[in-house]
Amino acid sequence: MCLMAQSDDEEEVIVYKTHPLYRDLESKIDSLLYDSNFLNNRCHSLIKELYELKEEKEKLQSKYDESRKTIQTLQGSHFKMSEQQKELNRKQKGIFSKPFEVQKENTLLKKEVEELKNDLTYFIKSTETFQNILGSQDRSVEKFGL
Repeated sequence: MCLMAQSDDEEEVIVYKTHPLYRDLESKIDSLLYDSNFLNNRCHSLIKELYELKEEKEKLQSKYDESRKTIQTLQGSHFKMSEQQKELNRKQKGIFSKPFEVQKENTLLKKEVEELKNDLTYFIKSTETFQNILGSQDRSVEKFGL
């Protein structure tokens, strides 16, 4: 440490030696300041990352909601189609005179219904898997702290 006093006719310089404990304390304070700045910057970057993850979650949630509506629409269509198939089967029994044609069309309709069931089942399983993935991401985002 150095002190300077100014007088009218000459300058005096007084030099004080700092104690080693003060130098050690000053070094530790500098280290704490550096660590504090680092943690502050890290905190800001984590807050930004959290904000981005929340935006992504909202986008995925809206896609999930749209998929859910699509599933409900498909289920409704499937139900209507199966009802129409039952009605057509009842009408066909009286209209067609050839049992071979009725049987052939009935087989085709059954295959089509089975394919639709398989498609719908696959879509529902995929949606459930997607929801499980979203759920696991929610739990990891809620962890705060250093």
